[in-house]
Amino acid sequence: MLKIYPAIYKQEGDAITCRFPDLPEIEAFSGTDKEELAERAKEILGRYYVKKSQIKETIPDPSNARLMKAGEGETIEYVYTDIDKYWTGVKAKDTWI
Repeated sequence: MLKIYPAIYKQEGDAITCRFPDLPEIEAFSGTDKEELAERAKEILGRYYVKKSQIKETIPDPSNARLMKAGEGETIEYVYTDIDKYWTGVKAKDTWI
């Protein structure tokens, strides 16, 4: 199942920080390579969905990135992740606590 959320990337010197404004529980994370950071964002989003599903918590709907405003040095991009990939290794009995 594909999930899509907007992420805000901010360039500060050599570092790039990424955060999900709709998912404040996910702390901002950073790196120096944009492609590696984008892959990490996919994984973090996928694992977040699995974790929340396991404990039956509501997951907020994504905002429309076109309606968001980027600050100075920021870009807003959608992160696409296939959450089925992150269910691998999760036992059925562990799925619903």
